[in-house]
Amino acid sequence: MFGYPIFLDLTGRTVLVVGGGQVAERRVERLLRAGARVRLVAPRLSDALAGLVERHEVQWHARPFRSEDVSADLALVLAATDEPAVNRQVAEPARAQG
Repeated sequence: MFGYPIFLDLTGRTVLVVGGGQVAERRVERLLRAGARVRLVAPRLSDALAGLVERHEVQWHARPFRSEDVSADLALVLAATDEPAVNRQVAEPARAQG
């Protein structure tokens, strides 16, 4: 499947990122530069992401993803793990929410 790049104004909008490793780091960094409010769900975080949490730059839920993490208030949901099964688990409720 080939994706199509898009530009979104995420200033002040909440984005859910699922994952706590290097993939998530890159996504979170770009989202913060875009002005998004980042909500992170992951059992563990990289040192860089932990630093963002300590500085209150992102909100962290220290647990595995649950489908109810996807809610109507989110502008975007990003699966940012290196585990295809988890990424699929995130995609299903996100698609259903639109």
